[in-house]
Amino acid sequence: MNALLKTFVGACFVVAMGADVGVAPWHVSVREAAAFVRHPVARTAVVVGVTVAATNTANSNAAAAANANATAQANAATATANANAAAANAAAATASANQAAAARTPAPAPTPAVPAGPAVGSIVSMLPAGCVATKVNNVDYQRCGATYYKPSMMGTNLVFVVAQP
Repeated sequence: MNALLKTFVGACFVVAMGADVGVAPWHVSVREAAAFVRHPVARTAVVVGVTVAATNTANSNAAAAANANATAQANAATATANANAAAANAAAATASANQAAAARTPAPAPTPAVPAGPAVGSIVSMLPAGCVATKVNNVDYQRCGATYYKPSMMGTNLVFVVAQP
């Protein structure tokens, strides 16, 4: 018998023996059944079946891992989008709060101008408080802050003329 026929017959014999049928319609000797089990084609079929099953399992696991990675990437993208939206909302809220605070804050009062003092050549009859006698270029003055007063007589009255030494 050729190898294929022996394989087929052996397989049928194994099935018939497992089904506990009284008499099989074919006759296979014990020697042929043993040869079948030892036959390289039968062993290869079993090994190939295991290899195919292992390959299918590996492919299934790889597909599951790829799906898990895709799901994780989608979840990460969603989380990033949510975080960006939250940051944008926070920035808008900050801008709104700053606008509201600016609307409530009154404008600062203008800084009062420092009095410039009397103009040069002005005449006063009394000096302000805190003046100090000062001599510049051998001329006597009364210095009050940044203003210099030169004593002078107007008729019988003592007056002070604003000067620039």
